[in-house]
Amino acid sequence: MHQKKAIWVQLIKEIYGIRNRNPFDNLAGLGGDVWWRIIGSINRLHDSGIIPKSMLQKKIGDDRWNEGWKWNWKRQFDGGALKRQLDKLLLIINQVTISHDKDIWRWNLDGQSEFTVNETIRYIDRLTLSESFLETRWNRFIPSKVNICIWRIRLDRIPTRWNLSRKGIQVESLLCPMCSSVVETSDHIFAACGLSKSIWGLIGRWCDVDTRNWSSTMELFLWIDSVQVRAGKRVVLDVICSVGLWSICRFRNELVFGNKIPKKSRLFEDIVDNSFLWFVNRNYKAEGFWNNWIQNPFLAISL
Repeated sequence: MHQKKAIWVQLIKEIYGIRNRNPFDNLAGLGGDVWWRIIGSINRLHDSGIIPKSMLQKKIGDDRWNEGWKWNWKRQFDGGALKRQLDKLLLIINQVTISHDKDIWRWNLDGQSEFTVNETIRYIDRLTLSESFLETRWNRFIPSKVNICIWRIRLDRIPTRWNLSRKGIQVESLLCPMCSSVVETSDHIFAACGLSKSIWGLIGRWCDVDTRNWSSTMELFLWIDSVQVRAGKRVVLDVICSVGLWSICRFRNELVFGNKIPKKSRLFEDIVDNSFLWFVNRNYKAEGFWNNWIQNPFLAISL
């Protein structure tokens, strides 16, 4: 379209719009207005590939439309370049069906023709949030940072080397920094690694319960929920295992990012110390004695 100001060019632009143009560009001068924020949201959703701008489609209508196009030319076109251009124009226009309705924007999202906030939120959530059928574990006897760590472990949202590589992030090695023999995944760090297995073995002997050789964190949590102990002891066991997972995660981070190598011998001692400190200070019914706690936490605590 070299004749940008010609009437027929303007007509086609009104019908089909301008290619690669944001349909809300004419609102760009509104500054901090509501429409400006809406435009910014549309652009961000488009750039992230969540909701492309093509989902917004312009539907042409005219409440004055009456039985098709009617032309009233001042003179007839018998031939020549104008006649050829007119034929091309009519060929394009005849493909357009105009209703009696006014011009509207159609929301062609997930089969929905009308825009609703509720459906849009659900659509964005389905694309951006992971589907998980796991119930959130929240233990009131441990700090929020530990609960959040457990939540991330259950959803496999710990930035392990394997998870980072899946996101396209370059890492020097995929091997576990604690054993340097297996690819570092969440299941390996917290359940299958030799260091983790030794910690769970120590916790089992300390609490006088039969711990198993878990291959995944899912098996660990299933064991906590099914082990044959009374409800009060299960709460204590959940505190100890949660603190154990958080301590292993912290040990791993200090090993990778710390200025000095942490001592493995301190790992189990930190679990014993922190689990006692947090549980006793957050449970006013608990009567805990340190000397008994280090022998067996189930015998030291009466709920």
